[in-house]
Amino acid sequence: MRRSWLIAGIAVVAVAILVAVVLVRRSDSGSKTVGTTEWAGQVCTSLSDWRTSITSLANVSTGTLTRDAVREKLTDAQVATEQLITDLKDIGPPETASGTQLKQQLRQSGDELEQSYEDLKSGAQGTLDSQSVTGFLQGLAKLAPQFQKLLDQITSTIQTLESSNVAGSSADEVRQGFNDADSCKELRSEQD
Repeated sequence: MRRSWLIAGIAVVAVAILVAVVLVRRSDSGSKTVGTTEWAGQVCTSLSDWRTSITSLANVSTGTLTRDAVREKLTDAQVATEQLITDLKDIGPPETASGTQLKQQLRQSGDELEQSYEDLKSGAQGTLDSQSVTGFLQGLAKLAPQFQKLLDQITSTIQTLESSNVAGSSADEVRQGFNDADSCKELRSEQD
């Protein structure tokens, strides 16, 4: 009889552990809240890393700009963009009354950046498909405004988050977080 109780007890503990593991795995990894300065720093770090990758698209100082070189740069930029979207989605909400709203706004900004990149990539694909050298070079020149739009969106993403329409002191906390975070200071200096 004791043995049955012991087995039942072990089974209950095993089920409890299994349930706990399942619940932990199902929880959103981006749900952990952080202070506003840390949150802003995570946002700026992600954007800065992505900006570096995207800016390398325009760097032609490393050699001849061929179709293969453009394809390779686009592949690198695609990987960087996918990483950015993952990073932005994984950032938990800041510890403010409007943290959930800010997290949603961050996701929306990430989606907009991704769409702008897709537009650039689509234009670049058209350029790569051009049969003539002249068409290829003209196509590259036409990509400049899309590329600039993409870089400008980094600034507008931060400005949107800083000036978000959130309640009360949350707006001040967010602005202060972006002003205090070292990675945001570095990103601003890179853009000047």
